[in-house]
Amino acid sequence: MDDSLKNDILRHADILAVVSSYGIQCQKKGKAYVALCPFHDDHNPSMNVNPERGTFMCWSCHTGGDAITFVRKMENLGYLDALRKVAEIAGIQDPRLSSLIPERKEDPEITSLRKTIEDLLAYYRYAITTPEGERALSYLLSRGIDEEAQSRFQIGYAPLDGAKTVEFLLKKGHSLHDIEGIGIIADPSRPYDMNSGRVAFPLFDAEGRPVGFSCRVLGDGKPKYVNSPETRLFHKNELLYGYHLAKEKARHAGHVYVLEGFLDVIALHQAGIDEAVALMGTALTERHLRLLSSLKSEAYMCLDGDEAGRKGMMSAVIPLRNAGVPARFVHVPGETRDPDEIFRQEGKEKLLETLSHLLSPFEFQLEILRSRGTLRGKGGREKAVRYFAPYLLSLPAGIEREDALVRLSQATGYEVQALREALRDGSLRPREKAPPPEEGIPVSKEREWELRDVPEEKKRFARLERELLTYMLRSERAIALYESRLGSFEREDYREIASFLLDMRDERKALPGEQELHSRIEEETLRKEEGEGKAERLGAILLSLYEEDCYPPESEQELLSLVEGLRAERREELERKRLDGLSEKSQEEATRLLQGYAESKKRMFERKKGRKG
Repeated sequence: MDDSLKNDILRHADILAVVSSYGIQCQKKGKAYVALCPFHDDHNPSMNVNPERGTFMCWSCHTGGDAITFVRKMENLGYLDALRKVAEIAGIQDPRLSSLIPERKEDPEITSLRKTIEDLLAYYRYAITTPEGERALSYLLSRGIDEEAQSRFQIGYAPLDGAKTVEFLLKKGHSLHDIEGIGIIADPSRPYDMNSGRVAFPLFDAEGRPVGFSCRVLGDGKPKYVNSPETRLFHKNELLYGYHLAKEKARHAGHVYVLEGFLDVIALHQAGIDEAVALMGTALTERHLRLLSSLKSEAYMCLDGDEAGRKGMMSAVIPLRNAGVPARFVHVPGETRDPDEIFRQEGKEKLLETLSHLLSPFEFQLEILRSRGTLRGKGGREKAVRYFAPYLLSLPAGIEREDALVRLSQATGYEVQALREALRDGSLRPREKAPPPEEGIPVSKEREWELRDVPEEKKRFARLERELLTYMLRSERAIALYESRLGSFEREDYREIASFLLDMRDERKALPGEQELHSRIEEETLRKEEGEGKAERLGAILLSLYEEDCYPPESEQELLSLVEGLRAERREELERKRLDGLSEKSQEEATRLLQGYAESKKRMFERKKGRKG
């Protein structure tokens, strides 16, 4: 890829605008901004967004990078697709973008698994058209799922003879290892499709690729549903059913219905509502929130009308707000049926009428508490006020919070001023443990998170290496001393960053900028096996080093002293290793080595004393 294109886009793209485009609220703090990190369950703003440098960094989960990294992680995109997305957000139109060929460097085993599950889906789709598949067709029609819906959702049938299913895949050239890998064989010693005799509802990832199945028994057998186990392709907590069909429709409509099961999604499609996804019976996860956030649409929460569904919607209120996803909640008092049941029993018009009953998060929570009788009596009203405290604290100070306080006052009878003061003085705040020290924007020493695994006796050496690498990012003089007197770092992470730095310096005859170096590390590391984790780690360390401002100003004396300190630490380490073998040597040789070690320690002490002076 043309580096100049990438650099031009990063130069003109405002990282603050990119982050804010996903509904993440950023608050100014000094020269930078802070926000709740979307990549972990963040309760204190621990993500730093620096428009001047074009970077973001979370000091809690250590995720960081430039605008491309942010989009890549938010939408689970490849590097080039994320580059295009940044250009789109920034309104950059460059003819060079159209010439980019998306990179499809995928783990060969994943590619092989994808081909296997695609052939299995084709086999299930064929089987439903056979005489044996007529029972499955009859079941689907009895549930109101017509042929168009069957085709759109690629519903199939797993034949009764599960051994033949495996045999079909083997004949297509797939290995038994890959057939096991897509999750249809429960017992490796008995190659047999565990979905056999069931209606097969395929599950797709965000890009529309099959990753697993949910298969329903025909009749009264148990279990009613057999779902794919966790595989390299399928992770239930990361999947929103129907997302691949809903995403463009939702962006256009400005909203997306979030349902509980895949039959509900199918019912909405048949009622003419394509902007619908389902949680597949799981709670709302971080990955779900990221997928919803990327739609830039309002979430219409519509889980089942029973108590479990209401609890699920109540527990989703604050995570949705913290993720910057605007939401309203479908609620009809007394209605306990799910959307699929309403559609089958009373048809499209009744379903559409039910879905039109939308309440704001506050109104929904208040309505549920009222229906439970919580607002009756002094004790109940106090309980309701305490329940609402986390929600009120999640609202930004201002009109929205004041409006909620007024409405809470009306519902409970407590004065607005009393509620406001209770919220301010902390008496309503949730009783939580104090946050760990790494949450929030930490002091400089807490940026050394990458040294937590270093044994205490080696920490000084690691910190000296870290200090020198920090200088090297900014100074040709530091690089020259590194090359002439050290040549390498002991710590692998620092050694790799230094290698990238030197390569780019040699190419350009000048030190690379922060964004350029970060992009090179990320782009090249991602191409390697297990590159995702390493790219994130190296990128986070790099950003942490660029954040540092606690070291003394650069000077010839400081750099020489630092390098000599590292050399001395290396010599001491070698001496320690030599002494480890003393027990295997003669007494005379051991005595000689100990004397040499004592003299070496004396010289090192004198050098350290000289540094301090």
